Amino acid sequence: MKTKNTNLCHYLLGVTSLTLDQLDDLCDDPKRDAPKGREVQAILTYDSRHGFFLSAQDGTHVYTITETDGQPLKFRTVEQAIEELRDMQLSTDVRLDISGR
Repeated sequence: MKTKNTNLCHYLLGVTSLTLDQLDDLCDDPKRDAPKGREVQAILTYDSRHGFFLSAQDGTHVYTITETDGQPLKFRTVEQAIEELRDMQLSTDVRLDISGR
């Protein structure tokens, strides 16, 4: 069976992608309010050429947030990203990764 290396790496690392709407649904899942429920954490990763890329961590799963066409979602500024996350109530716990891509 042939598999692209990136897909295999994503599978092994548990990385998948979600659109913003899917991320919003994930955050609204009622199990978040359960006694052992976990909050989703937003992660903004800085890239000097493209701005900030959004990903989200739910326990051990990391999701790359993409546009509907599958391209990574990018923001020019942190403020733009926070504004978008505010609508999903994710703006209170944002991790900023400035180590570069």
